[in-house]
Amino acid sequence: MSTKRVRKLGISEYIVQTLNSCSARQPYFDEIYRALPYGSKIVFENIVPFPSQPQIRIIPDNT
Repeated sequence: MSTKRVRKLGISEYIVQTLNSCSARQPYFDEIYRALPYGSKIVFENIVPFPSQPQIRIIPDNT
């Protein structure tokens, strides 16, 4: 997280690139995402220099 590349990359751009990468690798990502209840969370388990490598977890809102 402290590398120069991550510091220079705006967090919003990083998030968009990461989600684009995840959606390209995961079949039916759009359908899964759209089926989640309102208020669900996307959690970044780690932030690494390359947006294609972080691990994300989707937590449905069950309230």
